[in-house]
Amino acid sequence: MQLYRLCKAFVFPSHYEGFGTPIIEAQSQGAMVISANNSSLVEVGGDSVAYVKNENDVFELEQIMEYVLSKNKEDIAETKKQGLENIKRFSCENIAKKIKKEL
Repeated sequence: MQLYRLCKAFVFPSHYEGFGTPIIEAQSQGAMVISANNSSLVEVGGDSVAYVKNENDVFELEQIMEYVLSKNKEDIAETKKQGLENIKRFSCENIAKKIKKEL
């Protein structure tokens, strides 16, 4: 977890992910996230993640990384805040409420 806290951004250009737990882990530690735009990653990251359309396109990934790393302090704080808000959707309490509602 310490690595997430110390990184400027967590870059996760996964080809396929079953759920997207690394995004939640990174955001829970205040890391900005760059991720591929596929499988469950968009659903998990929502609007709080910078997405690369093609995880195999190194040039596109480079551009997204430069964009995220060039943010000013206020934008970084806002992005981190969005990430912390995003992960609330996956709290045990919220998941239990959704399950109860489905029963």
